[in-house]
Amino acid sequence: MQPVARGGIAIYRGARVRSVCLCLVLATASAADTAIEDVVVTGRRPSSLGEQTTTAHTLARQRLRSTPHLGEDVFRAVARVPGVAADEYAAQFSIRGGEEDEILVLLDGMELYEPFHLKDVNGGALSIIDVEALDGARLLTGGIPARFGDRLSGVMELTSVSPTGGRRASLGLSMMNARALAEGRRNDARGEWLAVARRGYLDLVLDITDASPQEDLRPVYYDGFAKVSRRVGETHSLAAHALWATDTMTIVDDEDTVENRYGNGYGWLTWSSDVGASATQRTLLSVGRVTRERLGVDLAWPQGRLNSKVIEDRTFDLVGVKQDWLAAPSDAHTLSAGFDVKRHAADYAYESSTRRQAAAVGEYVARNSHLRVDGTQVALYVSDSVTLGSMTTADVGVRYDHASWVGDGLLAPRLAVVHMLGAGTAARVGWGRFSQFQRVADLRVEDGEEDFRAPERSEHWTLTVEHEFGSGSVVSIEAYWKRLTDIHPRYRNLDGDVDFFPEVARDRATVSPDRGTAKGVEAVLTRDVGDALSWWASYAYALAEEDLDGVTTPREFDQRHAFAMDVSYRPSARWSVNIAWQVRSGRPYTPWVFERPVTSRGFGGVQRSYGEVNSARLPPYHRLDVRAVRRFGGAGSRLAVYAEVRNLYDRDNVRRYDVDAYAGRDGDIIVTKTPITWLPILPSVGLRWDF
Repeated sequence: MQPVARGGIAIYRGARVRSVCLCLVLATASAADTAIEDVVVTGRRPSSLGEQTTTAHTLARQRLRSTPHLGEDVFRAVARVPGVAADEYAAQFSIRGGEEDEILVLLDGMELYEPFHLKDVNGGALSIIDVEALDGARLLTGGIPARFGDRLSGVMELTSVSPTGGRRASLGLSMMNARALAEGRRNDARGEWLAVARRGYLDLVLDITDASPQEDLRPVYYDGFAKVSRRVGETHSLAAHALWATDTMTIVDDEDTVENRYGNGYGWLTWSSDVGASATQRTLLSVGRVTRERLGVDLAWPQGRLNSKVIEDRTFDLVGVKQDWLAAPSDAHTLSAGFDVKRHAADYAYESSTRRQAAAVGEYVARNSHLRVDGTQVALYVSDSVTLGSMTTADVGVRYDHASWVGDGLLAPRLAVVHMLGAGTAARVGWGRFSQFQRVADLRVEDGEEDFRAPERSEHWTLTVEHEFGSGSVVSIEAYWKRLTDIHPRYRNLDGDVDFFPEVARDRATVSPDRGTAKGVEAVLTRDVGDALSWWASYAYALAEEDLDGVTTPREFDQRHAFAMDVSYRPSARWSVNIAWQVRSGRPYTPWVFERPVTSRGFGGVQRSYGEVNSARLPPYHRLDVRAVRRFGGAGSRLAVYAEVRNLYDRDNVRRYDVDAYAGRDGDIIVTKTPITWLPILPSVGLRWDF
């Protein structure tokens, strides 16, 4: 398989991209003290062994304030969970070899469709959800219940913070962004409110530091979240939520122009109530809009003729109603059922022109799409959690999803069983079928798509054993197997670099697998040693492969071995020190191959082409991060200051190679390969004031 041969926009490489990515890392690492306080990477808390049929990785509220990571971003925090793979530039992540868009993201029950800022950097450099607004998160990677659907790999449930009493305000300031928060609760505890807003000023930092002196590079982002909730009577509660985000990426110089703008806006109302003595219901009404505007122009210097031009304006609108019911008609049964109806509409306006590299001036590859698509998506589910004696519980469910713009509907049965093998030991088995429809706003018109494809499908099996030792340590071991069918073609840029307009780059290629599999084993061990010291360690062995033209090929996020360990030490209420280390196998990449064709005059010049997709691997990756936090003040006014060093021993982790070749004097091809690395050692400091 060879890539599509097109021109490229040279501006979106090199120093500019490195400047943006370095500043993004500084920005995400600059909040002194986030509101989420703990990351507990366990199957579940020890006291719940055998109580639930689903294994979930929980991010709770005690240690994340001092755990070293690219802060202010809960999406980056989960990158340390076994089975999750991510890179240093993007907030997006993969679960067990799947694609980044195969994860269902929910905030207080509302589905978020593109929850990322600065999408020009590997699909999204930051999430639009400030962790200051969050109470916690739960990541489901296997054994997913029937109430979750239309995604193939996993679920990320986010819960907003609920004020515990009185009023609180918080200000955060760093080199790259500023945040303000206010929250409160009524004295009678029947109402509460929360508002948080953030402004990133990477553009100002680039001006001050002159990190990109030859062009005007301005990445800017804003986001805000607010909610108001109120109890009505003894059995009803109402809540109104709003989430808004916008960001821009602009570059202007003598030859090139980038003006990209993205927007996210969601509003939803939630009504929860008790129905009788043994049933509850929740109804959610939602609206939303996601926008994308891109303009890119590349002119050849010094002639000033057009190399490439991209103009895009895409809008996605949604309105929906969702209702979930939970009832316990007897001690042995807990029933759940619900529906989700969504009306979607998308407008596409896309144009691009790219000059052929070998063609005369004025000959271009052009693409033009102007479409409007709308339709209705309906989901229904029902499940029963059945107690089978004192040692066994089974969760049996089925889900139906239908999308009118595809004209197809699918049933997805699910089964999960948990059995207590003895005191402190539980075993879980899960099986299910999953499907994922192509959303109305997900047509890749920039790559020539104008027709929707049949839904992708997968089948999951999981087997988990979890044991709690008398010392308080907990170990969880899970094996999984996934089969993927009806996989959609993917459009990839094979050189691994960051491209603001990837569809017109010369390394653009179509990857069309027939089927795929993902399998592996994940182990997590946690231990608390008194109140001052705790640690956890995880190891994952995984294979994610697919068939390309009869050849078994690693998927992009095939990560064979991954080990992570975190140590938290809190000698007093004012000090905490955290150490985080990770090591993993190098990921696959597509290598260059070179040859000298034979002509009538002998050997010609060196010609390059891409080899087999993902047939080579980068070197192993490892990194050590350390953070120390010092807290000042009391209950009325508190200040937290931290210092962090990322990549403490300055490991040169390779992210891709620059490759060149030439013919030597003896006619042999001499290849030079220069490694391009991820970020070097990076110290940072920050603070936050609560009052």
